[in-house]
Amino acid sequence: MFGGIASLRYNDTAKALWCAAYSETTPFGAPINGTGLGTAISGTPVTGGHLGVGPGYHCDPGFTMSEIGLITRWTLVKNLTFSGEVLYAFLKTNMAGSAQGTFTSSIPLLGAATYQYGNMGTASLNLRVQRNF
Repeated sequence: MFGGIASLRYNDTAKALWCAAYSETTPFGAPINGTGLGTAISGTPVTGGHLGVGPGYHCDPGFTMSEIGLITRWTLVKNLTFSGEVLYAFLKTNMAGSAQGTFTSSIPLLGAATYQYGNMGTASLNLRVQRNF
């Protein structure tokens, strides 16, 4: 059996800067059109806003990734091993709600689509046959 967990967290200043770069409001609801946290942190007006936020939107780029798995191996004859592994991985994101992307040249990878934020998990099964010579 094996597992692991990793977490990434940002302080309030980093959250506000990150969120202001991608959305029309900061995580605290202050507009970034030249007032509020958008100017208090950087000292200059923040322009842009590449996501139109939807109801329930909460911006916090931090996340936690965890996994747990089980592996077993069978060696029926010398130098021949069969193994099976089951793994479950879970991503807990601190983002919430939805956002509507608009294509801009400054962020070419962000397409014009609706993004739904939420936690997600996945399971996998890996089977392996190994022969040693």
